[in-house]
Amino acid sequence: MAAAHDIETLNKILKVNKLAASKTHPMFNPSDVFL
Repeated sequence: MAAAHDIETLNKILKVNKLAASKTHPMFNPSDVFL
């Protein structure tokens, strides 16, 4: 099981990845990855 701080770290990484994806691929929807 993931510790709380691990979940927070993953959330931060996901936010950064979404920002990077939106900048490099404006038409890309990050939520599509989690379908």
